[in-house]
Amino acid sequence: MLDTAHTAEDAELDQALREGIHEVVRDATGHPADRMSFPVGRVPAGQTLEQFWHVDFPYAHWVGGGLDYSHFEVRALMTDMLSVRRLSPALLQALLTRIKDRLTAAFGPQQGGMMAAVLIARCQQAVTQPEDFPGLLSDDELIAVYRLDSGLAKDFGAFGGGAQTVNRAIDFRKKVAARAWLPRWIRRLAALAEVGKRAKPSVLGWSLTWAQTMMGVGYAHFSGRASACKDELNRRNLPIPQ
Repeated sequence: MLDTAHTAEDAELDQALREGIHEVVRDATGHPADRMSFPVGRVPAGQTLEQFWHVDFPYAHWVGGGLDYSHFEVRALMTDMLSVRRLSPALLQALLTRIKDRLTAAFGPQQGGMMAAVLIARCQQAVTQPEDFPGLLSDDELIAVYRLDSGLAKDFGAFGGGAQTVNRAIDFRKKVAARAWLPRWIRRLAALAEVGKRAKPSVLGWSLTWAQTMMGVGYAHFSGRASACKDELNRRNLPIPQ
């Protein structure tokens, strides 16, 4: 009886992976969208499934024999994962259970469990942060995310330049104040920069250097994401937003 129920659940999951389900949700831009309209992700030419899901890192020195994400069983699951945004919460849980069960059966609780944990985390990331995987975005989402990431990269680059000298610190604070999306630590840093002329030189120098470093990290992060979106736009023959 349990086997029959398990087989039926697998069949329902496989059908949903192929066809998607009708369920209105919010897409990556915040607009209503039917899950069935989300694309099945495609791995770009020259990229592997391991690279697409960001699991192309060495584990050989952590686990005896390493973790083989190129194994056919793992590749089949990573292919299933390309449809993860088309699943309801219940079917998503069924996919996560499939990943855990099949990998622990194939590789044992240590290696299989570790691989399953990584793939489950990628599934959850793709659902909650689809902008991290341009290949899973709809055309409209892809364009919107590219515009957002490009703008954020430019802003972080500008803020980094504004934090280089004491004389530009106040301008840096004003730019920060105009950006509602910035986290609190950047706002606190901007407030410190504004009163920098009254601070000890050593404190001011450290704070501005730290600000410049963190702005550089932000610039690298968002420019990298914008570049990945641009590659996907080119793959789909979509115009690059200006």
